[in-house]
Amino acid sequence: MQVKRDLKGFDLVDPNDPTGTPRYHYDEILARQLVIHHDDQVLLEKNLRQHRQPYIDKIVSHATTADPITVAPFFVVHYQDTDDTYHIEQDYNGTTLSSLNPAMNDVTFTSQEAQYQRISNGQLVDLAWYKERPEKVVIRYVHHSSSQPTSNKAAKLAKKATIHTTTVPVTLRTLDFDLHEKTVAIVMGDVGTRRTQITQLIDEHNGHTLLIDAFKHSNSTNFYYRQIGQADLVVMIQNKHATSKTLNKAVKHYGIKITIADGGGLQQIERAVYRGIADLPAYESGNPISYPRINDASQ
Repeated sequence: MQVKRDLKGFDLVDPNDPTGTPRYHYDEILARQLVIHHDDQVLLEKNLRQHRQPYIDKIVSHATTADPITVAPFFVVHYQDTDDTYHIEQDYNGTTLSSLNPAMNDVTFTSQEAQYQRISNGQLVDLAWYKERPEKVVIRYVHHSSSQPTSNKAAKLAKKATIHTTTVPVTLRTLDFDLHEKTVAIVMGDVGTRRTQITQLIDEHNGHTLLIDAFKHSNSTNFYYRQIGQADLVVMIQNKHATSKTLNKAVKHYGIKITIADGGGLQQIERAVYRGIADLPAYESGNPISYPRINDASQ
């Protein structure tokens, strides 16, 4: 199959008909893991997961054509409290967006849009746009703190950008494990009140968060099928039986691991996430489990 890079992620098309309808779409996380490029040729493995895209076995040839997309890495997100907006206008070295893309001075998001994009003040992101459409700039990838480049300018910009942030604990994690960019779906009621803390917790473990409101969608099988398909692990905060039954159908459909948190506390969620990636029992109660704690963690 032939790779057609998107602003985020990539499609696979038939190399004999590259202008035809894409056969499969993969996300940006996998694109980065494989270091895959536009017009690369890949070999697919037999689908090992029901109703999912086939696994990419290997890249069999690299592209010789130019990438139609421009990528601007490590740009700094800056929060402007005067109008509650988020701006991206320069990278960690001070290079302006307009010097790379004359069509754009900055990229601006409302607070709600920033929440959807999962960006926060001082964070580093990669921007991308089609060379033929420089006015359409998107966030291709949001970097976790562990992947930020180190330089004096980066430190100064990050410090400047965090002036307006709300005070939060330095770290929320208490366990020592790495999600390796996996996406964790957290299914719970009243998502809005815990969104920031839960997202920060998963970020600290080098993962991505997908929050699903169980109160709004407890009986919607189709909704769970669409949402759960994006996840590598599902954590359900113990709730109504209807939620559990409907969610389990979607989880079994995709063959994804699910664990249960006894409550909505951050430590309970964190332990459930660990049990999921360590292939431990879904429930903590009644199971003797040794968790890899970090001694200097603050709660």
